[in-house]
Amino acid sequence: MKFIPVLLFFFLGAGTAVRAQDTCMDNRWSIDMTPVVIDGKYYAVWSGWEDYFEEAEAPEQNLYIAELHFHDRRPYVTLGRRALLSVPEKEWELKRNEKISLLEGPQALYHDGDVFIVYSTRGSWTPYYKMGLLEYRHGRNPLDPSSWVKSESPVFALDPPRSDTSTVSYGAGHASFVKSPDGTQDWICYHSKTSLKPGWGDRKVFLSEFVFGNDGLPVFKAASSQSDRPSGETGPEEWDTGMPVKFSNPIYAGADPWIILENGKYYTCRADGRGIRVTESSYMTESEGPDAVSRIVWTLHDPDSGKWNIRQLWAPELHHIGGKWYIFYTAGRQAKAPFWEQRSGVLVSEDGPFGPYAEHDENPLFTGD
Repeated sequence: MKFIPVLLFFFLGAGTAVRAQDTCMDNRWSIDMTPVVIDGKYYAVWSGWEDYFEEAEAPEQNLYIAELHFHDRRPYVTLGRRALLSVPEKEWELKRNEKISLLEGPQALYHDGDVFIVYSTRGSWTPYYKMGLLEYRHGRNPLDPSSWVKSESPVFALDPPRSDTSTVSYGAGHASFVKSPDGTQDWICYHSKTSLKPGWGDRKVFLSEFVFGNDGLPVFKAASSQSDRPSGETGPEEWDTGMPVKFSNPIYAGADPWIILENGKYYTCRADGRGIRVTESSYMTESEGPDAVSRIVWTLHDPDSGKWNIRQLWAPELHHIGGKWYIFYTAGRQAKAPFWEQRSGVLVSEDGPFGPYAEHDENPLFTGD
């Protein structure tokens, strides 16, 4: 039976082998992918490495951008040629006692026709995690880094020591943005450490209202332990006392929070063990409230399956695009660092936010050149 592999290779063709090799060797580190809409076209922005490093960590972690394409059959999502968007270069972006200088967690923010990318920098395991901002110059090529202006200083930083609010937290990163129920307020949902010791286990999720200044740029502030509820958020009849005037921060323990408002409902999406949990609620601040629906909509493949997405589920985010629901997520194969096989994948549902979901392809999104 030794002739079988030879015959299989002959019938499958060399292209199959090349594709598998390309996926492993040329598809580079890719995490925190998010879609951005610019001038009516979709782009993907993610955190990646310039080269392939086997069993090693890159010297720096950059932001990349590529055109994003959606299809009616597999692969349901594809990328155009990637372009380098931004590198860690500012003094406040460079490592201090960390192994790597990095940019990650990019998220789109839109206001009065302006397009921003808010990103995280410094180590997410440190109390110095913070956010910077890229502003798009209208009418230019989004794939050209000169079309974006980087903020001269962090737009959101909670460096220690600090005790200016009744909730003491350190560092702020990996945010998402959402409107209040009546559409009059802007809110940031972010995670922050509650200990000065390095590590990921103490991160919690906070909600804070923010505004745009006279220059059109966002002005963020630290969340308070007791904050006024978002405008238009009223209590359900099931609560005898109605909804309290205040809500409490943090809203839950965890990291990489994602929240969107669609058709009058708030949807959160987060990693829950080996699965992705989607929650629907009428209340931004009460995702576990009386009307909440919460389900695990997809789980990682079995570690013995040979698939690329079997461990380390990171930063899933839910999007409603063209009548379909998409979950962008990060996963890989390593059980421990360095996670040099972390890649981006996309799940697709035509039946609603709770699925069922199909994987965009059998391979991760190709993010090489």
